[in-house]
Amino acid sequence: MPFNMPVYAVISIALMIFMFVLSFVLKIVKRLRLTVPLIYLILLFTVLREWRVQNETLAIVILFGLIVLVALSWIKSFFRFFRRF
Repeated sequence: MPFNMPVYAVISIALMIFMFVLSFVLKIVKRLRLTVPLIYLILLFTVLREWRVQNETLAIVILFGLIVLVALSWIKSFFRFFRRF
């Protein structure tokens, strides 16, 4: 085998690529104003797991409400952008 790279170098490169992709995804989430729904989803699947199972409908309604608020902010920005012209 001509290419004999140490294991720690491969892990380091994989970790660096993962961090780059994660950074890129978080920048997109921030630009699209989806930070609050993302934080809510992370909390639902980690800290609030039992509550989510017991109140599944409420959890989905809250998530839907957050996404609707994000969509309304997009529409508001859209109208502001075209009002300038």
